Amino acid sequence: MRISKKVLFSLRVVTQSGIYLGRIVDCVIDCDMQSILQYRVRQLLSRNELLIHRDQVVSITERQMIVEDAVAREHDKKPARKGLPKIADMPS
Repeated sequence: MRISKKVLFSLRVVTQSGIYLGRIVDCVIDCDMQSILQYRVRQLLSRNELLIHRDQVVSITERQMIVEDAVAREHDKKPARKGLPKIADMPS
């Protein structure tokens, strides 16, 4: 199956048991392998992000991405993380 970037970056992400984690907002690509390594997932109006490794993905359709239940458990254990630093805040 092929999917466009526009569709990918708006997919809902849920666990196998139906827990909503957010939507895909970005991805990390391995240029050598020409494949996606991780998906960045964020809930609406939140700066907290989840990085979901491709091995944790159970399935992807044009409507949603389903990930292992362990992703939600790992997210609950970690303290809330602030969003990524703005370019202006990064050292030169």
